[in-house]
Amino acid sequence: MVYGSEGRRDELQELGGRLQGETVTRFAAPADREFFAITRLRGRVFVGAGRLGIDVVEEGTVTTSKDNVYSFTLFANDEHLFASGLHEAARFVDEGWLASEFTH
Repeated sequence: MVYGSEGRRDELQELGGRLQGETVTRFAAPADREFFAITRLRGRVFVGAGRLGIDVVEEGTVTTSKDNVYSFTLFANDEHLFASGLHEAARFVDEGWLASEFTH
């Protein structure tokens, strides 16, 4: 199940498939996952699996990229991948992950 998606005029992405121009590429999602967000960083597609972490879509296959961060929201710019959820925010850079936990 997908709760969020990210798209641009020239490309629409959603979990289960990708439409670019007139070409549709399908990929299978694991049965144990619910996805809440989708974004792209440096040509790779990342999906937020909530409490189960961040998955990456490569060559039609969804695999776990990071399993110990919450990812109900994802955002990427040219250099970083950001994930947030529950009481945590994390940022990925080439050197690795930086995460902070918040309490109320």
